[in-house]
Amino acid sequence: MNDENKQEFVKALGECLANHSRCNVTRLEYKEAYGKEFVSIVRDSGTTQHVDITGDSCIAIMQDVSKWLM
Repeated sequence: MNDENKQEFVKALGECLANHSRCNVTRLEYKEAYGKEFVSIVRDSGTTQHVDITGDSCIAIMQDVSKWLM
């Protein structure tokens, strides 16, 4: 099984969204707490949304984040 670096992937995805989309995303942050994994979507307005990505692959992280950006 391939080990995925979720923290690195989330950072790169955040940079891509910040530089190449109209989603008003400043950055994405990967966080772990209490056995769960989250992505924090930080927007230009200063608001933050938290997406549960526990157990997700990198492709699934993209899908879960994109649902919150629509």
